Amino acid sequence: MTRKIAVLILLLASITVAHAAGPQVLSFFSSIDDSEQPYALYSPPKLIAGKKYPLVVSLHGAWSNHRLNLRRVFGQGNRPGEDDAAATLVFPPWKDVDFIVASPYGRGTMTYQGMAETDVLEMLADVKRRFPIDENRVYLTGLSMGGMGTLLLGLNRPDIWAAIAAVCPADPGFDTTFAVNATHMPVHFFHGDADRTVPVEISRRWVKAMKETGMKVEYEEYPGVGHNAWDNAYKDGRIFAWFAPHVRNPYPDRVRFVTSKWRYRQSFWVEIESLEDGKTASLDARFTGINRIEATLTGAAGVRLLLKGHPKYNPKLPVTVVLNGVAETRNPTEAFVFGRIDKRPLSIASILQERHIWVYGTEGVKSQGEVLQRRQQALAASDFFGGSQRLSYTPRIIADRQVTDADIANFSLILLGDAKTNRVVGKFADRIPASLNSTAASAIGLIAAVASPAEGRSLVIASGAPFWTERPDPSMSIMRIITPNLRTLMRADGDILLFNASTGETLLDGRLAALKAKADPALLEVK
Repeated sequence: MTRKIAVLILLLASITVAHAAGPQVLSFFSSIDDSEQPYALYSPPKLIAGKKYPLVVSLHGAWSNHRLNLRRVFGQGNRPGEDDAAATLVFPPWKDVDFIVASPYGRGTMTYQGMAETDVLEMLADVKRRFPIDENRVYLTGLSMGGMGTLLLGLNRPDIWAAIAAVCPADPGFDTTFAVNATHMPVHFFHGDADRTVPVEISRRWVKAMKETGMKVEYEEYPGVGHNAWDNAYKDGRIFAWFAPHVRNPYPDRVRFVTSKWRYRQSFWVEIESLEDGKTASLDARFTGINRIEATLTGAAGVRLLLKGHPKYNPKLPVTVVLNGVAETRNPTEAFVFGRIDKRPLSIASILQERHIWVYGTEGVKSQGEVLQRRQQALAASDFFGGSQRLSYTPRIIADRQVTDADIANFSLILLGDAKTNRVVGKFADRIPASLNSTAASAIGLIAAVASPAEGRSLVIASGAPFWTERPDPSMSIMRIITPNLRTLMRADGDILLFNASTGETLLDGRLAALKAKADPALLEVK
């Protein structure tokens, strides 16, 4: 290398990347409803060309927003006498840090599940497109509802994050057996012991479980502090100093992973397949030498190994896997799949993470007024905010007569009505394994997910009593802060949900194949 070339390389390395520095608001194009979704972002004043930067993803609480949350993670909470509305308007000066920081809106108060979860991941991809991000120094934090989101996204997708910090987190809705998912991800909890909004016992329970399972967990509990634990947790931007030393190992020798949902089947170099209905699957896999892996799997019928790039995998040599005590050796050219691999299971809830259209029926109507009434029902069914928030969700809502072949090929469909009232339901009648019996009472409602003729798309059919009206709900979880229609769809992880709208009783919930014997023929006709 000549001296001139060496000098040129040094000069190029010192050039800063052109960008807008400081706090700002950007947006990404949502794959769910083709809308622009905002997020707040902080960028350091100078980005050096060739350098990769750590990224902190910060999740806001209920009834808050991305702008206010960006202030808080830097320790810039509300000033005396300043309410949230006023605080949202201004980004006050704060101490610069050598991090990129991004805070998604996440559709507002949607608990970072369904489409709000997808928003976080799509925002993450958008930030990586715009900025040079160090893949092994991506961190996650959040407060209250955002603290719950931190546990949800952190423990369901542990291979993304180098460390997570949950501030006064609401209950994530799964038990502490999921604590083992933090094997390679340090966790920090913060909570006030006088919190009347989110009980401090939630953090205490998770900290105890993580300590008992050998996780790297830290905890700060603030005596006499209420729900605003973030004022202490984020004071003076101290959370960045805690994150800074933690670096993700993308190729750990051992992976311990627990999951109950197909969409959360992968962690690092393992993928759990064919989960048993209604069970939580658990996998403990480790390299015990070059190209030798020993694994224990429960609650699922198969496992896939994604070994490319792992330092203990030699692609020129056979691989031996001992799964549940049974050894099997594969040539390196073969797929590393052990046990049974099923197709993607149908899920009602997954419709919220797919590009979709709401379709109301026009069959059997006697007047234009009746058509308008059915459209109004579709508007009510898809209203996930009840007028309580400003931005969020803008799906297409069309009549069955407007659905084109292109729509069927490119969108999943939420079909309101049955074969007699919605022509699209009638078109796919041969795909529908169950429908409401004509003798079923008017209070009985059915939601079913079936396979679309288009690869990777779904059909969700809602007939009978409306699922979008409020009905008794015995739970006291954070899910109660979202609308009943959204709550119902989020909870329905199987392919069938049969309910009594009057009593709030769930009659069937899960996989139809496993529930056929329990179906009341007076309510449900099963093919």
